[in-house]
Amino acid sequence: MNTQYTARQILEIKSSGTYIILFIVIAVIAHIFQILARVDILEVLKLSFVSGLCVLLAYLIYERKKRQKTSTIYEWILAFITLTLPITAKFTYAQHYDWTFALESYNSSVLIVIFLVMLQLYFNKKLMAFYTGYAVIIWTGFLVLAIAHGADVHWDATIDGKPVHGFVPYREIFFILITAILGIVSYFNIRVVEQYDERTSGQLSLIKQQKDMQQQLNETIKDKVADLLEQVKQQDMLTVKFNEKMQSQASTFEEISATLEELLGSAESIARISEEQVGGNEMMETIVNEFKIIKNETRQNLDKTIQEVDNVVAQTGSANDKIKEVELTINQIRNQSQKISETISVIVDIADRINLLSLNASIEAARAGEYGRGFAVVADEIGKLAYQTSESIKDIENVLVQSTKTTETGVDVIRSTAEMLKNLIGKMAESSSKIKILQDSITVEEKYIKNIIAQMEKNVELAKNIGAGTEEQKAAIETSAKAIEHMNEVVAQMVDEIQQLAQTSQSILQNATALLEKARGDSSLD
Repeated sequence: MNTQYTARQILEIKSSGTYIILFIVIAVIAHIFQILARVDILEVLKLSFVSGLCVLLAYLIYERKKRQKTSTIYEWILAFITLTLPITAKFTYAQHYDWTFALESYNSSVLIVIFLVMLQLYFNKKLMAFYTGYAVIIWTGFLVLAIAHGADVHWDATIDGKPVHGFVPYREIFFILITAILGIVSYFNIRVVEQYDERTSGQLSLIKQQKDMQQQLNETIKDKVADLLEQVKQQDMLTVKFNEKMQSQASTFEEISATLEELLGSAESIARISEEQVGGNEMMETIVNEFKIIKNETRQNLDKTIQEVDNVVAQTGSANDKIKEVELTINQIRNQSQKISETISVIVDIADRINLLSLNASIEAARAGEYGRGFAVVADEIGKLAYQTSESIKDIENVLVQSTKTTETGVDVIRSTAEMLKNLIGKMAESSSKIKILQDSITVEEKYIKNIIAQMEKNVELAKNIGAGTEEQKAAIETSAKAIEHMNEVVAQMVDEIQQLAQTSQSILQNATALLEKARGDSSLD
């Protein structure tokens, strides 16, 4: 069994063992000298019995101290026997021989001193103090009794300058005082040992408290490390989940970036279509301007024709010549009407192209989704305007056909007028009314042409607005694409940093696990 002893207990155990050894040595020496001095064998046996009893008591004290049991009563009995034995021997010598011989038994006196000093090995202050007084008292009492019973003593060490042989009481008193001094010194030495033991006990108590605190600290550290370990595990799991989410988010951003690239391509296609539409509208604007010029020329020619008809009516004498001029003018009007018809055909073709471009723009806007909704509305409006323009031009074409037929009828009338000059006045009146009808038709045509011009101007303005809006949308999409690309880079960087954080968390987890295992190992050793 591994027994833990304090420093005081170890000292007492070793001192108890030393006491046994010293006592055995002293007993052996005493027996040897008694045998050499031819002491009665019965006395030697008595001494052997008492010595054996003392050795047994000393061994019991030694064993009880090793077992950490109280041995105080055995110490008091042993001290009583060992200090009483030399005094008893002196009284025995006085009884069998005489008091002088008993006083001169210095071996007994030395044993009193030795046994008293040996009591110090038990480190008992009360025991030391009591038996110091006990030894001094019984030794002094024996000295007084011996002197009282007529022992041969000499108080002076020299008489007439000659040394006195025999017993000198002062010498015995000196030994008694030395014994008392040794007892007192041993007593204070025990006090010093006890003070040292108290300090040692205090230090041991402090060490024990520190050990308990350290154990509590180790337990706390283990608990904290366990909590930290759990938190690090949770953090590691959260980091892994967040990393997965960030990777998924990065994939989403890549898909958004690809979608924006497709949207950018659609916007560029819409922009090209818008540019083509703007170009077509500009061409239409040029044609409309030319149409305005032709209309003005037609109006002027019509005014001239009316004036000439009036002149024909007023000057029937020169009717033939004037009719030729009218015929020529009518031919010019017919040619101009053909030009107007061709121009209207071009306008119809442009309107169809605008309608087609509007349809393409609607398709591209539908591909763009939410971003092209506004553009789809504008494209729809352009389609409606193109349809209205086409319908208006068809009406104009019908009017032109009507006008052409009327013009041809006028030419026939003028020709017949040339043949029937005699009926010139009546026919001229008829031609005048037909010219008025033509004038009314031209007036209606002017109204339609004004509407066409207004619609074309709106188409041009809308096309310009569409072009500007498309450019802005293209710029916004490019900016969004750049922002998404930058965000994708940031997310990629965040993913890298989160992976580094995960590695750091894993390292912390490993260190915390190692620290926890070490703390558990230290706790098991304690």
